Amino acid sequence: MLKNLITLFFVLNAIFWGLATHSQHCNLASVFGLVNCPPHYIHLLMGVVSFVIAVYVQQRDYVNSLI
Repeated sequence: MLKNLITLFFVLNAIFWGLATHSQHCNLASVFGLVNCPPHYIHLLMGVVSFVIAVYVQQRDYVNSLI
């Protein structure tokens, strides 16, 4: 159950960072007090990394068997 919740968090995170506009990302950053918004490619990279983490969490046993 916890594994599914963690995966859901990272998948939703990946969807936001991967599909939202740059202005939406910067608006969220300003809510947390960040004045300088990073370039859009950083946000896209965060989405890709979040998705990779979600896949790893769900497929950890298989990935570890490959190593």
